[in-house]
Amino acid sequence: MKYKVIILFFNLVLICSCVSGNKDVSGTDRYLIIPGKFAEGFNLGDNVIEDPSMTSLKKRKTVSEIFGTNVLPELCFDSVLYAGDSYALLFENRKIVAIAGFKINKRVTSDAVLLSKGIDNFIMNYGNDDLKIITAGNHKAYIYKKTGIAVFDDNNDNIIDMYIIFN
Repeated sequence: MKYKVIILFFNLVLICSCVSGNKDVSGTDRYLIIPGKFAEGFNLGDNVIEDPSMTSLKKRKTVSEIFGTNVLPELCFDSVLYAGDSYALLFENRKIVAIAGFKINKRVTSDAVLLSKGIDNFIMNYGNDDLKIITAGNHKAYIYKKTGIAVFDDNNDNIIDMYIIFN
């Protein structure tokens, strides 16, 4: 009987030591991009307290108005917070509705796709099923609406120049 208790105890310790808690790693890694959820250290849907560097717009805008072409016309925002040449947070009613990243170095998606490997690698990993390509001159937007990410290639040189995540 004594051995059964000891064996049961060791099994319990072994099982408990292998179980990890429900951790949210997305809140700490600014290099991690989770399409439709997280980028640059921010979660979509987070409320942000008024920031002096936040630019409020006189009227609500869409991403299409900014790019001058039909890129994500349903994505509307009423204020923007720029963090230099790193990223921009787009807000509607003080909630983050989109995150635009301007740097691709060390940025990796939750699907282990490095943005620095270029557009071709990105498409190879994410596929063509949900892909919509918008072209304006030498510029292209590759949009995955269901996934919640779009990547942009200026000058048609296979380099990801910017990305946006959205719901």
